[in-house]
Amino acid sequence: FMKPLINAMMWDDPSKRPTMSEAVQELKAICSRLSCWRLRAPVSNSVLILRPFRSAYHWSHQIRLMRRGVPSKPMP
Repeated sequence: FMKPLINAMMWDDPSKRPTMSEAVQELKAICSRLSCWRLRAPVSNSVLILRPFRSAYHWSHQIRLMRRGVPSKPMP
């Protein structure tokens, strides 16, 4: 879901890249379309045999954060 923004920011020609304010606006738009669960989903692709263990740790940690009221998106 972030690839279009990342690709736009990596143009060789700086004039084709979005400005910082445009990039921030696009990031906010992307985050507003995603659910809390999607934003908390793990990013890395782990080794297949370890995936269940890392997934269990990840989600138990995310549930602890949610109980404490920590938002999935950092707020300034």
